[in-house]
Amino acid sequence: MSDPSRLLVVDDEPVVLGFVRRVPEGLGFAVAEAERASVFKVLYESFQPSVVVVDLLLPDDAGIHLMDYLRARHSEARVILVTGLDRRIRAAAERLARAYGLRVVGSLAKPLAPDALRHALAVDGPIRQR
Repeated sequence: MSDPSRLLVVDDEPVVLGFVRRVPEGLGFAVAEAERASVFKVLYESFQPSVVVVDLLLPDDAGIHLMDYLRARHSEARVILVTGLDRRIRAAAERLARAYGLRVVGSLAKPLAPDALRHALAVDGPIRQR
């Protein structure tokens, strides 16, 4: 099992990466970030995160493929999905991730709200965003 306070985020937007870095670091997390799915995969193996934050749309792959990657590795990390897509897409992605056996905390809409991210990081079970 990985350290409970190691977070890996993948998002192609530098502003989102910076935001997702600052909020967890303020809560005591060590944070690694990737702008591409290919980098996420390398970091996942070396960093061994306890929490992953996955953007559903990336320039080199889809976040859904990363969920399959996590499934294949029997990941025990908590998963937080983020996207600017509508609520129905987020809900479908959550259902797929759960069907893969991943520990999905929930999904957050962009632009991300600090309180929503803090809440997602604080819970071990599923959350719902309004």
